[in-house]
Amino acid sequence: MLTIKVTGIDKVKSDVSSSYKQLITALATDLQRELQQNTPVRSGRAQAGWTKQVGNKDFVIENKVPYSGYLESGTSKMRPANKGKGIIGPALNSIKGKYK
Repeated sequence: MLTIKVTGIDKVKSDVSSSYKQLITALATDLQRELQQNTPVRSGRAQAGWTKQVGNKDFVIENKVPYSGYLESGTSKMRPANKGKGIIGPALNSIKGKYK
């Protein structure tokens, strides 16, 4: 008979969970920073309006400034920010290589 005993699984699970949480937090922080850097500044309100909430398995980044959607998508009289590229796309592209 062959018996294999594995111990310390709880510690490994805890370490992996902790590492995953750190990765999620780092990704959220990097993305928030890039979004702020890609947000055009007139008064600074939209740039300062980016907030993040990090959970155990996900995160939410939002900008509740009423006109932030216009900066991203533009209007019939105004093109999107960053020479028509918007804010979110360039921010995602700038961090994409770091988290492959």
